[in-house]
Amino acid sequence: MRYTIIIVTTTLLSINSLCNAAESETFDYNISGTAVFSNGPPVELEDIAIECAEFEYDCHPFRGISQETTKDGTFFLTIEIDDTYDGAEILLILLGETFVHIIDTNGSEYSDSITKNANIELEQKSQPSPVFTGLGCAGIVFIVAFFAALVRRPIAPSSLQTASAKNSIIVECPLCDGNLESHLLIRHLIVRHGVDVDEAKEIAHSQMKSVSQEE
Repeated sequence: MRYTIIIVTTTLLSINSLCNAAESETFDYNISGTAVFSNGPPVELEDIAIECAEFEYDCHPFRGISQETTKDGTFFLTIEIDDTYDGAEILLILLGETFVHIIDTNGSEYSDSITKNANIELEQKSQPSPVFTGLGCAGIVFIVAFFAALVRRPIAPSSLQTASAKNSIIVECPLCDGNLESHLLIRHLIVRHGVDVDEAKEIAHSQMKSVSQEE
């Protein structure tokens, strides 16, 4: 009889231990969602991290776990827990903003991994893209330059230019009968016809004298 009691007691203790082990079995708890700015664009390539409230001691094992959002703003955080964490509060931190998530272990009895959705919408707006900022600046510069060109007044010719135009005399080259300005005749004779410098000066002087007499 004594041996029977010992065997039964040992069996019950073993069953209780197995039950406790089953109850404390861990599983993966996944937090999945999409993060967007208040004006709509996704939060691209930014770290989203887990932090804990002041007296939420159950959260401490997960503090600092982080994941970078994708280009479309999605994220996927994984922590390892058991059923005792049900109802625990963790904080999701993204770009300085805090979002509360309550752990819900419902469904863990059917799988060794459960996923809970936690979409995030920030209060802040997205920053303008550098490309569009550059285009905007270029557009402003173009508009300013356009209006500056419209209001620019034409520059009146200087008195020196006017006097030069009035004093410009057209003479005829005696060697090729070409017409050109008087101050270019000497160079023309030397370069084009190979005339000696002194002779070119005399020819030019003679042509200028003839033109003056005609006037």
